[in-house]
Amino acid sequence: MSERLGTTSHAILGLLSLTPMSGYDLFQAVDRSVSRFWPISKSQVYAELARLETTGLIDGTDVPQERLPDKRVFRLTDAGEQALDAWLDDGEVEDMQLRIPFLLKAFFGHRRPPEHTAGLLEVVRDEAADEAAMYASFLKMLADAPDSEYASIVVLFGLKMAQAFAAWAEEARALLPAHQFRVDPRRPNPRTAPALFRAAPARQPGRG
Repeated sequence: MSERLGTTSHAILGLLSLTPMSGYDLFQAVDRSVSRFWPISKSQVYAELARLETTGLIDGTDVPQERLPDKRVFRLTDAGEQALDAWLDDGEVEDMQLRIPFLLKAFFGHRRPPEHTAGLLEVVRDEAADEAAMYASFLKMLADAPDSEYASIVVLFGLKMAQAFAAWAEEARALLPAHQFRVDPRRPNPRTAPALFRAAPARQPGRG
């Protein structure tokens, strides 16, 4: 196959390596598993299914249902298994791509009073603590499930991340300034921000 597959394509192939699924079932599986660390929208799921079937990596079969329209169930082909395994065998570790909106709000906190960011951090802390409890409960359930070691590895990551977020939010509150300071974007000859941007480490050193 000449077309290069992205991470989302491999995620779909990976989920279908567990069990054949319809598009609806596959999106439900995405929503309850990989979406926590690799979000895939419903439209992306169906677009990927159409593309992967066209390339021969999956095969769809129409299955009749009582009192419901027929559903199309997809399964991996031999070529799909080979493509998935080739990706898994690739030793390359891609850069993490985290999108965390509340960090953006914290970064631009100079626009609001400190108590506004303090409230944001409290929400983050409480929600992260709830997430940690959820992951801990799920990890305990997986301990009794057969062949769940690899799922446990990923759930453990979620647990540790949630715990880290909760601890960070609590520690970050102590760093907030006592009073709001304002940065005028219209000030002439700004020096501090440009200097800090130049001094900060680049995410991808040597590029650009």
